[in-house]
Amino acid sequence: MSLTRWLILPSALLLSLGCVSVKDTPSSASLSVTGLYRDPSTGTLKPTRYCWAEVYDLTTGTVADNGYLSASGQGTFSYTAGNSLQVRIFSRVEVPDGANFTLRGSVKSSTLAGSYATADAFNAVSDMNLTSTVGSGSSISLIAEPDAAQTDMAFNAVDQMVAFGLGMKTIQPGIRLPNLHAFFSPSYQVTEYPTVLRNGGGQVLQQPSGRAIFALRVAGDISGAAGTNDDLGDDAVLLEAYSHLLFADHSLQETGASALSYLRRDNDDQWVDRDIQSEPSIAFATGYGDFLACAFRSLDGATNPQRIEDTYTSSGGVFSTATYDLSAHATARAANQGEFYRGAVAISLWQTWRVALGGSTSALQALWDATARSQSGEYLNAPLGAYPTYLLGVKNLFGPASANWTNTLFQLGLESVQDPTPAYFASGALWTTTAVLPYATAGSFPTYVPSAGINFDRNQAATFVFTHGGGPRTLTVTTPSAGLVVDLIATDGLYDQAVATSGANGVITYASLAAGTYAVRVRVDYLRSYPNGTANWTLSIQ
Repeated sequence: MSLTRWLILPSALLLSLGCVSVKDTPSSASLSVTGLYRDPSTGTLKPTRYCWAEVYDLTTGTVADNGYLSASGQGTFSYTAGNSLQVRIFSRVEVPDGANFTLRGSVKSSTLAGSYATADAFNAVSDMNLTSTVGSGSSISLIAEPDAAQTDMAFNAVDQMVAFGLGMKTIQPGIRLPNLHAFFSPSYQVTEYPTVLRNGGGQVLQQPSGRAIFALRVAGDISGAAGTNDDLGDDAVLLEAYSHLLFADHSLQETGASALSYLRRDNDDQWVDRDIQSEPSIAFATGYGDFLACAFRSLDGATNPQRIEDTYTSSGGVFSTATYDLSAHATARAANQGEFYRGAVAISLWQTWRVALGGSTSALQALWDATARSQSGEYLNAPLGAYPTYLLGVKNLFGPASANWTNTLFQLGLESVQDPTPAYFASGALWTTTAVLPYATAGSFPTYVPSAGINFDRNQAATFVFTHGGGPRTLTVTTPSAGLVVDLIATDGLYDQAVATSGANGVITYASLAAGTYAVRVRVDYLRSYPNGTANWTLSIQ
């Protein structure tokens, strides 16, 4: 293409420049900017949709114009004709929603600090960007190609934030989400879930827009050395992590003012294995996150959206891909209770949406509505937020005798997920009902050394449901172990918590607890170190 109207200086990034005649007056001109990045999965060029762009006027030393690009990664900016320019496109996005926005986010090549003094201090950590050479003219295209800095991968990671925001806007029109920022570094081998950021005094950080700031660490080791991981190009892995913004404390309101999560979460927001029975509430939260990730990829037009592909370099130095396919029903689950498997939750939800319900947007919204706090579904009235209580809400939304529920039951059966009937809830599979108070019981959990990473298995927690008529109530857990968590759970989620150790009992006591149905759960604490062995405990409800 012609370069006759540009003065070109060296650049570390590949760009494509083109010129057309300037139609504006000599004192004012328009610059058409296009941003693209090389998709690490397909090798094709994709637009840097909704990314922030800035046009620097080097003649005056100022930013001549700025703004977010369109869905096609394009924008038109003004500058003084004839002046030397430099254009930057940042891995910083805004998913628009009329005059407002659904989500803002960015990707930064840096380590995430424990706290930041102010939002300005946080924003001083620069986002990744594409920078053009210097010139003057009327159009410019910048392309993020693979490089040592992983510029292309950063734009891929921020584009998955766009997919997340667009998906949320589809199933919950008008939703306003907090800001979401990803930090990647060669020192990060694991992608974590988002958490709210605070200043040194513990206050939630907010951007000038009033939105709270959430951040997560993303595995970013591109070295290819044995035992390393880089998730910046793993779209479904990123989307699954981003979806846990909905389960993060303080995400209910975009300002972070409420301590509640947008979706009910009755356990720690941690990763669990897809093919091991887990504590019921964490099995549901993680499985639902997998389902949302794939559903949003489908809405975004991805190829094979049902596949969660995680690339890594094995301990033997072999580049590998672990694939979990939500369209492939597994064989019969152990103990015939797939509702406690993260993988079974995700697969049965995907198959319910795509097969039982036809894969429509309205069907996806129905599966979302059964979780939303604005709904009156069973999930928000149950003693424990888990897959069976969620499914009871779905059943009630569809109607127990409806074709939609009949078709859903068939897909659930293929994953050995039980029908949420009164008999099921009375069976003791999900919780033990304590009909008479006071109540006392005892038990034990298997424990494992920290390197095993086993803290949320189904046999490492026990839940007891009781009805409280009002007035005083005391829950006490004793243990000779390194420590166990005791949770008091109300019908909208975690209500109170204590820790029992060999040196002190775990006690939750109220002089006047509101009347209602509650659950008390004793469980292993993932923050503590155990030997391979057994943690004994006693529980009293008085």
